[in-house]
Amino acid sequence: MPAKQLIAVTGGAFVTVSASIYSIYAEIQEDGSGSAAGLKVSFPDDNFTAVYEYPPAQQPIKFGTERRTGKSGSAPLLGKPQRTIPQSNAAGNAYQNLTEAATIYCKVESMGANTVIRVDERP
Repeated sequence: MPAKQLIAVTGGAFVTVSASIYSIYAEIQEDGSGSAAGLKVSFPDDNFTAVYEYPPAQQPIKFGTERRTGKSGSAPLLGKPQRTIPQSNAAGNAYQNLTEAATIYCKVESMGANTVIRVDERP
Protein backbone atom coordinates (compact mmCIF):
# COMPACT_ATOMS: atom_id res chain seq x y z
CA MET A 1 0.00 0.00 0.00
CA PRO A 2 1.47 3.41 -0.95
CA ALA A 3 2.49 5.83 1.78
CA LYS A 4 2.54 9.62 1.91
CA GLN A 5 4.49 11.83 4.30
CA LEU A 6 4.30 15.60 4.72
CA ILE A 7 7.50 17.13 6.09
CA ALA A 8 8.07 20.80 7.02
CA VAL A 9 11.25 22.23 5.50
CA THR A 10 12.96 25.51 6.36
CA GLY A 11 15.54 27.58 4.59
CA GLY A 12 18.03 27.34 7.44
CA ALA A 13 18.74 23.65 7.98
CA PHE A 14 18.64 20.36 6.13
CA VAL A 15 15.86 17.92 7.06
CA THR A 16 16.42 14.18 6.67
CA VAL A 17 13.88 12.39 4.46
CA SER A 18 13.70 8.68 5.40
CA ALA A 19 11.66 5.71 4.23
CA SER A 20 8.44 4.96 6.09
CA ILE A 21 7.65 1.67 4.28
CA TYR A 22 9.52 -1.01 2.31
CA SER A 23 9.62 0.76 -1.03
CA ILE A 24 10.80 0.34 -4.60
CA TYR A 25 9.92 3.91 -5.67
CA ALA A 26 9.65 7.34 -4.06
CA GLU A 27 8.94 10.89 -5.21
CA ILE A 28 9.66 14.09 -3.32
CA GLN A 29 8.20 17.49 -4.19
CA GLU A 30 6.78 20.61 -2.60
CA ASP A 31 3.14 19.94 -1.74
CA GLY A 32 1.74 23.23 -3.07
CA SER A 33 0.21 24.43 0.22
CA GLY A 34 2.26 27.63 -0.13
CA SER A 35 4.25 29.32 -2.84
CA ALA A 36 6.91 27.01 -4.22
CA ALA A 37 10.44 28.07 -3.27
CA GLY A 38 12.52 25.25 -4.71
CA LEU A 39 14.61 22.69 -2.85
CA LYS A 40 18.29 22.17 -2.07
CA VAL A 41 18.98 18.44 -1.88
CA SER A 42 21.97 16.30 -0.85
CA PHE A 43 22.19 12.54 -1.33
CA PRO A 44 23.80 9.69 0.65
CA ASP A 45 25.87 8.38 -2.29
CA ASP A 46 28.54 11.04 -1.60
CA ASN A 47 27.92 11.23 2.15
CA PHE A 48 25.71 14.33 1.71
CA THR A 49 28.61 16.47 0.42
CA ALA A 50 27.29 17.90 -2.86
CA VAL A 51 24.15 20.05 -2.82
CA TYR A 52 21.83 20.14 -5.84
CA GLU A 53 19.12 22.71 -6.50
CA TYR A 54 15.67 21.68 -7.72
CA PRO A 55 13.49 24.67 -8.63
CA PRO A 56 9.73 23.96 -8.76
CA ALA A 57 9.87 23.22 -12.51
CA GLN A 58 12.36 20.36 -11.94
CA GLN A 59 10.27 18.57 -9.32
CA PRO A 60 9.36 15.82 -8.41
CA ILE A 61 12.65 14.23 -7.44
CA LYS A 62 12.34 10.51 -8.28
CA PHE A 63 14.04 7.52 -6.66
CA GLY A 64 13.91 3.84 -7.65
CA THR A 65 11.82 1.87 -10.13
CA GLU A 66 8.67 3.75 -11.15
CA ARG A 67 6.78 0.82 -12.64
CA ARG A 68 6.32 -2.71 -11.44
CA THR A 69 7.99 -5.25 -13.68
CA GLY A 70 5.20 -7.81 -13.40
CA LYS A 71 6.83 -10.31 -11.09
CA SER A 72 6.85 -10.08 -7.33
CA GLY A 73 10.30 -9.34 -5.95
CA SER A 74 11.78 -8.39 -9.32
CA ALA A 75 12.26 -4.68 -8.60
CA PRO A 76 15.17 -3.76 -6.30
CA LEU A 77 14.31 -2.64 -2.80
CA LEU A 78 14.94 1.09 -2.44
CA GLY A 79 14.03 1.87 1.15
CA LYS A 80 13.04 0.26 4.40
CA PRO A 81 11.51 1.77 7.54
CA GLN A 82 13.08 1.83 10.98
CA ARG A 83 12.70 -1.58 12.58
CA THR A 84 13.57 -3.49 15.71
CA ILE A 85 15.40 -6.81 15.34
CA PRO A 86 15.70 -9.31 18.20
CA GLN A 87 19.21 -10.73 18.52
CA SER A 88 20.41 -13.39 20.90
CA ASN A 89 23.13 -12.51 23.38
CA ALA A 90 26.52 -14.28 23.49
CA ALA A 91 25.27 -16.97 25.90
CA GLY A 92 22.29 -17.65 23.63
CA ASN A 93 19.81 -17.72 26.50
CA ALA A 94 18.26 -14.26 26.07
CA TYR A 95 17.49 -11.72 23.39
CA GLN A 96 18.07 -8.03 23.12
CA ASN A 97 16.37 -5.72 20.66
CA LEU A 98 18.54 -3.87 18.18
CA THR A 99 17.10 -0.88 16.36
CA GLU A 100 17.96 -0.54 12.70
CA ALA A 101 17.61 2.95 11.22
CA ALA A 102 15.37 3.72 8.26
CA THR A 103 16.88 4.20 4.81
CA ILE A 104 17.67 7.86 4.15
CA TYR A 105 16.55 8.97 0.68
CA CYS A 106 18.11 12.44 0.93
CA LYS A 107 18.38 15.62 3.00
CA VAL A 108 16.32 18.62 1.94
CA GLU A 109 16.42 22.37 2.60
CA SER A 110 14.20 25.09 1.15
CA MET A 111 15.78 27.48 -1.36
CA GLY A 112 13.67 30.32 0.06
CA ALA A 113 10.76 30.57 2.46
CA ASN A 114 9.59 27.72 4.67
CA THR A 115 7.70 25.08 2.73
CA VAL A 116 6.24 21.58 3.06
CA ILE A 117 7.37 18.61 0.99
CA ARG A 118 5.31 15.56 0.11
CA VAL A 119 7.01 12.16 -0.02
CA ASP A 120 5.09 9.53 -2.00
CA GLU A 121 6.39 5.97 -1.57
CA ARG A 122 5.28 2.80 -3.34
CA PRO A 123 5.95 -0.78 -2.20
